Amino acid sequence: MLFQLLSLITILAGNNLAPGQTNLPARAYASQQAGRLPLDANQSVKQEVLASKTASGPVRNPKMLGIKLTATAAIVIDRESGKILFAKNIHKQLAEASLTKIITAITVLDSGVKPDAITTISKAPLAIQPQGAHMRLAPGEKISLYNLLRGLLVSSANDAAIALGEYIAGSEEKFVNLMNQKARALGMAESQFKNPHGIDADGHYSSAYDLAKAMDYALDKKVFREIIGTKNVSFTTNVRPRFLKNSNKLLQNSYLNILGGKTGFTDNAGLCLIEVAANKQGHEIITVILNSKNEWQESKGLIDWTFRAYTWP
Repeated sequence: MLFQLLSLITILAGNNLAPGQTNLPARAYASQQAGRLPLDANQSVKQEVLASKTASGPVRNPKMLGIKLTATAAIVIDRESGKILFAKNIHKQLAEASLTKIITAITVLDSGVKPDAITTISKAPLAIQPQGAHMRLAPGEKISLYNLLRGLLVSSANDAAIALGEYIAGSEEKFVNLMNQKARALGMAESQFKNPHGIDADGHYSSAYDLAKAMDYALDKKVFREIIGTKNVSFTTNVRPRFLKNSNKLLQNSYLNILGGKTGFTDNAGLCLIEVAANKQGHEIITVILNSKNEWQESKGLIDWTFRAYTWP
């Protein structure tokens, strides 16, 4: 869905805003901090109205207290209006682990190659990158890009990321160049990628702000939206039957209406999680948590808090 242009309202809150940063360009957000910006309960908020006293989108309940997180950075955005509903260090550049795979999937889906295209695994990606989650793809295995994308986003398979990159661009290095080009095209000025899977690497980073932007863009793609909302996947290749379980515990079991998301963890990035959730009226929000001590509890709490702290017109 397209975001509507808002009246310009800027919220200045500590060091959460980068100098001169006033919008989310990839979705044409006309206000970076429209409405009241709720931070941790112990942080002060200064609101400065530049053009109008009102803006479209959800309205903050002034009686609702803020929420405190252990996460180094976090953001909540309302997809329909583009309003930022919660912000903590949203422009801080941090390792994002497997949240990288969102931009990997975007790069594949925007390449023009159809998801039903079949690739043959030429070598074992596990030998190239043995760390983290894998599908354990075998040399000679024939598999569709669609099923590789499901491995990438459902079970967070690093070998699927490598196989996709090699098929689309011919090499992992060339694919990473495409990822960075796509990030720049989306206005992700606070991000740089060194690999397609998110394993720790010098110079590999993003921000909560940029990741929310990428997720919002990806959600308009039917294949992406369908895959991240899938709890379990089963298919058969010429090598063996495969069963994949979604690593997103909130999608698997939560009282909240979770539409999908992406998990991530490395020693450097810590516990990371991005979720898409909807309230009873169908209004969607995106939450990003980076370097949390408990990503499940904090994401669940942040989603629940947002839907209680805001009213949608």
